[in-house]
Amino acid sequence: MARICIIISVCYAICLAQETGARYLIITHPDYADALAPLAEWKTNKGLKAKIVTTTETGSDSTQIRNYVFNAFNNWPLRPEYLLLVGNDDQVPFPLFIFPGMVICNSDNYYTNITGDFRNEIIPGRFWASDTLEAKTVVAKVLGYEKEPYLGDITWFRKGTTIVLEDGGPPYSDSVYWADARYAHQLMVDAGFIHIDSFAYSFGDSSQDVIDAINDGRTHIIFRGQGVSHWGWPFSWIYPWDMFNGFKLPIVISATCRTVEGIGQWWLNAGTPDEPRGTVGFFGTTTTLYGAAEMRSSLTKGTLASIFCDSLTTLGRAAEAGRVQYYADFNDSLEYYSWTCLGDPAMTMWTSTPKELEVTHSPHAWQSDTLTVHVECNMQPVEDALVCVTARLDSSLYHYGSTGPNGNVVFVDTMDYPDSAFITVTGRNFLPAYDTVVGGYSGGAFVAYWNYQVLDTINGNGNFQPNNGEEIELAVWVANLGDSTAYNVVGVLQKAETDSYYQLTDTIKSFGTIASLDSAFTSDDGFNVLIDPDCPDSHQINLRLTVHDILDSTWVSYFNFLVYSPRPYVIFRAHMILDTLGGNGNYQVNPAEDIELPVWVQNIGDSIAENVYGILQKQETDQYFALDDTVKNFGDILPMDLAWTTEDGYNVIVDSSCPDRHEIKLRLRITDSLDSLWIHDFNLINHAPNLVYHNYLVNDSFKYISPGDTAQLTLFIENCGSCPAESVSGNLLCDDTLLTIIDSTASFGTIEPESVAFNQSDYFIIAADPDAPPAHPTNLRLALNAGVYIDTLNFGIYIGQRDYLIWDPDPNHSSGIIINTKLSQLNFVGDYRQNFPRDSVNIYKSLFVCLGMSPDNYTIYDTSYVVSEIEYNLAVGGRMYMEGGDVWYHDPSQGGFDFSPYFCITPISNNIGYFTGVAGIAGTFTEGMSFNYVGENSSIDRIDPATGGVAVFKNVFNNFNCGVAANNQTIGISIELSGLADSMPPSTRLILVDSIMGYFNIMPSGVRVQRTGLTTLPTCTTYPNPCRGNLCIRFQGLENQQVSLTIYDVAGRCVFTSENQNVDSEPFDIVWRGIDEHGRKVSQGVYFVSIDT
Repeated sequence: MARICIIISVCYAICLAQETGARYLIITHPDYADALAPLAEWKTNKGLKAKIVTTTETGSDSTQIRNYVFNAFNNWPLRPEYLLLVGNDDQVPFPLFIFPGMVICNSDNYYTNITGDFRNEIIPGRFWASDTLEAKTVVAKVLGYEKEPYLGDITWFRKGTTIVLEDGGPPYSDSVYWADARYAHQLMVDAGFIHIDSFAYSFGDSSQDVIDAINDGRTHIIFRGQGVSHWGWPFSWIYPWDMFNGFKLPIVISATCRTVEGIGQWWLNAGTPDEPRGTVGFFGTTTTLYGAAEMRSSLTKGTLASIFCDSLTTLGRAAEAGRVQYYADFNDSLEYYSWTCLGDPAMTMWTSTPKELEVTHSPHAWQSDTLTVHVECNMQPVEDALVCVTARLDSSLYHYGSTGPNGNVVFVDTMDYPDSAFITVTGRNFLPAYDTVVGGYSGGAFVAYWNYQVLDTINGNGNFQPNNGEEIELAVWVANLGDSTAYNVVGVLQKAETDSYYQLTDTIKSFGTIASLDSAFTSDDGFNVLIDPDCPDSHQINLRLTVHDILDSTWVSYFNFLVYSPRPYVIFRAHMILDTLGGNGNYQVNPAEDIELPVWVQNIGDSIAENVYGILQKQETDQYFALDDTVKNFGDILPMDLAWTTEDGYNVIVDSSCPDRHEIKLRLRITDSLDSLWIHDFNLINHAPNLVYHNYLVNDSFKYISPGDTAQLTLFIENCGSCPAESVSGNLLCDDTLLTIIDSTASFGTIEPESVAFNQSDYFIIAADPDAPPAHPTNLRLALNAGVYIDTLNFGIYIGQRDYLIWDPDPNHSSGIIINTKLSQLNFVGDYRQNFPRDSVNIYKSLFVCLGMSPDNYTIYDTSYVVSEIEYNLAVGGRMYMEGGDVWYHDPSQGGFDFSPYFCITPISNNIGYFTGVAGIAGTFTEGMSFNYVGENSSIDRIDPATGGVAVFKNVFNNFNCGVAANNQTIGISIELSGLADSMPPSTRLILVDSIMGYFNIMPSGVRVQRTGLTTLPTCTTYPNPCRGNLCIRFQGLENQQVSLTIYDVAGRCVFTSENQNVDSEPFDIVWRGIDEHGRKVSQGVYFVSIDT
């Protein structure tokens, strides 16, 4: 009956939550609603009223979910304090934030930052479930951790682990890692921990040490070091299927880069509801940062301090404490958003062995206006215990509160019989305790069944359980719930229904006189129940107790109990991979292996399991493996004993094409002589190489091969798999007639997992056709062979360079798009990107970088990977244009990289003064140019040329410089080209862009020129450039040739063609007078000169 009362009270509590709100809001994909019901029931019963809402009701996109949460917080009478999101990021979106520097971060803060100041008003948490089994598993873990913790080994509550993966190099974070580990260690010592692992790379520890610790039982694990998705080597091989920790579930602090969507979700979802493994809580980030050790240290210490020092904390509140500590230290929100709680945000955490609570209440029945609940431990009052009272019938009676220093909490309400209320008591490092209070009766005595106890020490086995074949004494308590005394109370026990599996004797007992709100029992000489030896296991005995008093008042109560029969119960316990004969002997599953799979089973029942057989099957159709020798006999297994197949185990034959990390899903069907059937599913993981194309270099430095050249090609291949690729060889293939492969084979050696190898000592040799068009992309294939592993990778390289790349991280994108448009009009070939193309800059002859103007500017910090790419590109002769208001003077003082030495610039100040326009400088490519400035100008660096540089733009108001060019390689300006207002030529942005490319000596690849048979290439210069009238074209290297001149406009139209002229001496000049073929003056603009021989 107690169980029925609990279920009914929970159902009413959830209905009430739908009407009045909830302190614990659960938003889930619809598939998982039923799986979450037990969690909602538990939270409601312990005093945190829960409400489950599916995305069918809230809407499935992030905005709709956010709106629902905001409405709940702002309008529900009982507003949410915790938010649990259940589903993967496709089912319940994990919102994306982009911070300066293109730092990407996922965060549930989008849903819980109600006021918009970045702080969480609601504490978030997430179950990253992708199917119903995972959802049920995580719920079972939370309930098995918080509600019914594992007590078979009470030492695990006071065991912890710290892990340090030293970098041993820049940015030299090892001291920070170790300081955090020592901080955690001291907190655990202060909490009375009896064992603390201190694992470290420098100590020679590895993944196996961590796995062994988890399987032994640990409550808290802290990792400091590098990692992305999973922890770095040698702690990178911690797989869920190697964990056999059951309900000894740890909470993990993974203070490194972006492990939430890796080991975080894998470990939390690991196992099944009946056989859990892995973790119950996980703290991690969603960012990938460089030099962030101190930031993660703040998160770690703040979280740890909350876990061990705050008696009222929860999993989610500990995460919030880490976030708050980070913000206090750095005044920044990036890692505040990133620090994510996987698990139940309202879950209390163990920091010591849990103690038992004693709960009493007065009065005995809730007959007055108040109910006082008293909580003790070891006869001492317990403060801050959470007490919740939930009525079975009256849905409005739901109260919760915390005990005071005297251990008491008082609830003001009334409850009448036949209603009853369920009392749940929880507290930090205390086992949950339960009690029941019934409603009082007014108008006389009222005697009802209260409780029973099984006594089987004389005619049974003394285990205080009813077992078949026993004769038990059934001591029974009754309580007077009325407001007056009941005299001469007698009880008669009967069968509630016909049942041949037991008999009753000694069925009449006297309870004497029972005062109001008091109780009485039969004494140890209770009613007698004789249970038949053949009574089935879990058979329910239903009883009727009729009670009457001296006034012939009669009261009838019903109760029941279960009969337990000894029985075997065989479970799968472990397996071993033996591949010494049919494989490579590494004790892992690999492609093309024939594995012996010994299996251990255990009888956890209370009687012998006889003639036990195990049959191994596939869980589902799978082409990647086959089974053989699938039936094994385990013999007879005594209770709690283990048995195994011997080394001659089941045979698993793995296909040679089995992919890396493919799950080999197996099912073990176990039977015994009683035709019992136990089914256990488990998985093996295949470990294979997974080779992917990573990068290439031509002649060790370049990303292209020049037309007509023969070059060495180095390919970089990465092994993303979990198994080494041994003796890797490659064969290079190409169908493009403009690229010839001269040496097509190369060796890459052995490529370890998560490493990159290349063929530098065994180059591929390639040759490009001299007639290949500029920047011609060509596709190649690399056929790889590594034993049984065979794959073909596709990649491409360029013949020749593209003319330009525009990288435009400016938040306003003011200049980049305009520059791209102008270059395209001038027939230059290139690309526009708002994200920096890693490892690809060298494909381009020139790089244009647009950083914008304060306050909407982009800063390239000295820690950015972009810096090394730019440095390398300039070192190999690349051309570069960079504009930005703060990049030269202001940014380097704020952590930005100092580009000035590379541009021969001397930064003078962060203020160029009153500014309305710029003028070009005589003798440079900007000569004669003058622009009004209509762009952003809130902060413009004043810059001067250093040695090797020359000023190209100045402020027309005060002649302070704002542009410097150097060595036909770099141009740096502190204004935006987009802010220049076009006027009369040459003062147009089109001419300026053309002049920049001319300064870089880059001709447009969009105009094709036929090759000639000349053995030496001619030279051509034009002056003045820009011109206002006549243009002189001077030739060198065309002596004794017939030449003609053709002029094109920017659209590629021919506007003028000269007569053929004989070059009888050099240098030779041809003058174009700025007219077209009809003698008309051409319009102002940019024109191209073509010389034909």
